[in-house]
Amino acid sequence: MNSQKAASELIRSERDGGPLLDVDGAADLLGTSVRHVRRLRAESRIPWVKIGNKLRFRRSELDAYIEANSHPAVDDRDWGTER
Repeated sequence: MNSQKAASELIRSERDGGPLLDVDGAADLLGTSVRHVRRLRAESRIPWVKIGNKLRFRRSELDAYIEANSHPAVDDRDWGTER
């Protein structure tokens, strides 16, 4: 692939929600195994893009998944109190 075409594809992918990651890249970002990423996809718990026979993930959508599944820490003083 020539550099102009690669740059064009990178700009397009960033415009559409960031660079596209393969399964290995998604697993690295999420800090988990490739098998777990494939299971999350199979259960439709994370969005994906299919390009031919290639499975890809948008960085921005994985970041949103991480944010949606993040929980604040509980202050020790509040531990065990009803809210």
